[in-house]
Amino acid sequence: MSSDIPWTAYGGLLLSALLPIIGGSFDSLSLPKKLKREARANGPKEEQEEEDDIDIERIRSEDAWLFPIIGSAVLFSLFLAFKYLDKKLINQLLGAYFAFVGTAAVARVVIASTKFTVGATRWRRWNVWRLALSRDGKESLRTPKFSAIHLTAIAFAVGITLYQQLVRDHWTTSNLVALSLAFNAVNLLRLDSFGTGSALLGGLFLYDIFWVFGTEILTGTSVMVSVATNFEAPVKVQFPKSLGAYSGFTLLGLGGMLSL
Repeated sequence: MSSDIPWTAYGGLLLSALLPIIGGSFDSLSLPKKLKREARANGPKEEQEEEDDIDIERIRSEDAWLFPIIGSAVLFSLFLAFKYLDKKLINQLLGAYFAFVGTAAVARVVIASTKFTVGATRWRRWNVWRLALSRDGKESLRTPKFSAIHLTAIAFAVGITLYQQLVRDHWTTSNLVALSLAFNAVNLLRLDSFGTGSALLGGLFLYDIFWVFGTEILTGTSVMVSVATNFEAPVKVQFPKSLGAYSGFTLLGLGGMLSL
């Protein structure tokens, strides 16, 4: 009996869920602006030449309760759209959107991974460029700083997207894009307190239970599973039940992953 349980697939899903959560959480850590300025004032000159700090807008407790409400509205709208409209057209429109967003997400993960691997000190030694447009001797527009790593990351991300869209939508490339989206989503979740995090996780937990199991009990159809199986976009992580002969896939939606 136990040999029929796809332990490898479940282990792969668990590891896939933990990687973006842990990585995104560490990447989102930042010092307060006052401490950063003090460190730069006492540090080497190259550290003082970094871009200006950006004020971080944090999620408050009253905002946390909106996540499951907005998520429910979007999920049910997709369920109705797949049920009554042309599925192919919907997937084409959403596929174009996720191709753009997924490219940006993969590029950012490559940049963050490289920065973590080489270390902050070596990272600052890379040559950086900035394009600027000027008119009548006055600068009117300039791009953010970028280096060879940024250009390589963008080229890699574009290659993954083109392969996925034009050649073959393999589960490995789909997982790479999905995990990159999860990494960036976790990175953007800046909470103002432990209570806000508890409220957010509690709301998402109830959201998952209702749309996966509650709707199946009430209507006979699981809305979450229906959307996930019809949605041809990297919004879920898949892992084959067996690495040998085809035996189907186990899957975990990004919403469930982020609520872990």
